[in-house]
This record gives sequence, C-alpha cells and structure tokens, in this order.
Amino acid sequence: MTATLDVAHQPRAEDSVLRSLAAYKRYETHDLEVAELEISRFMSPGRLRARLSDRDDVRARAFYADTGSVGVGRMSYGAKVIIDRQADSRYVGVVIPLSGRMRVWRRREVVEAWAGESMVVIAADGRFLAEFSADCDVLLLRVTTSSLARAAGGLTGERDSARPPRFVHQVLPLEQGYVVHSAARLLAETFGRYDDVAAVPHGLLHSPSTR
Repeated sequence: MTATLDVAHQPRAEDSVLRSLAAYKRYETHDLEVAELEISRFMSPGRLRARLSDRDDVRARAFYADTGSVGVGRMSYGAKVIIDRQADSRYVGVVIPLSGRMRVWRRREVVEAWAGESMVVIAADGRFLAEFSADCDVLLLRVTTSSLARAAGGLTGERDSARPPRFVHQVLPLEQGYVVHSAARLLAETFGRYDDVAAVPHGLLHSPSTR
C-alpha cells in the first residue's frame, strides 16, 4: 500500500531551529561510512546507502542534544541517501522535514512526507527504510517509550508502562501534529540557550510526573 500526500513541494527552512542546535554538532563529513559510524553513537545502528553517482555530493551533518528521556536534533546528507535501520524498541521518533522530501518503507507500507506539509512517526518496533532527498534537512524528536507511557498514564489513569504506544498513522499532516512540531521547536530553542545539555536547568526539561 502507498500513502502519498498529494501536495506541492514547498521547502521551508526554519533558520531559528537550525541555529539553536548549532552547538550540538555530532559530525560533518563527505564519507557515508564515517556518518554511519557516528550515527550509531547516539541512535540505533543502521546502514547508509547512496548511488555511486551521488557519493561525490554527500555532505552529511547531524546535530543532536539528548537528555536521556528526550532528544532533539537535525540531520541532512546533501545527496539522495537510503537508511536501513532497525527501530529501537526503547524510543519513538518523529521526523519533520524542514526542506525536501522523506520517504519511508515499513513492512508493506510506503509513505512520503514533504517540508512544510507533514511529519513521519517512526514506531518503536520493526525494521524500516528511509530515503532522504538530496535537499532534505529534517528536525528529529526522539522520546523514550517509558516516558510516553508515563505521560499517557497521567492523562488516562492507566499505569501499564510496559506496553509501548501504538500509532494508527505513520504520516501526519502538520496541522494535526502541530503540538509535536511546536514541542520539538521549543526543545531545540531551549537547548540553544546553553552550550551543553548538562547546563540546562532540570525544571525546564522535566515535569514533576517524569522526575
């Protein structure tokens, strides 16, 4: 099954978000093997693939700040790249294209997300493939499943924190996911006021229910 959003491609560069994460650079390289190794230091291991004709254009960059329970970052490759990765059962990820397009294959479903139009939810189980367009720059939000379960329990009264959250749709229009998008932006801007995660006041990142 293919679920494609039928919208015009309108790149939107959110400069304030990009500047906010500048102090949290993890790597910048023209070598996909180096990027592959560096990504595994802060995300689940995966393989990066690009056509030989595209490899000369690679300029892989990642910025990522992580508190343990939640992390936010931005990532781009400068060339069309496919990521082959096993989802980490400890986390749920949300990928928001700021420019370009992202395509994700998971089981039999193929979905696309466009800058300024939609976002992709990466569920906490199973293998997936993700293709970045050459001009794709994304904002990443990653939250532990245990934190989400506690937050859901606080809202519903259900305390079964061992059960991971499930999502009906893998792609969300931005107008439906504006709360998540706003949270990612706010988190990036909060980190941007400090040179290191350890310097961020504890109360800014943790609610009383998650301490």
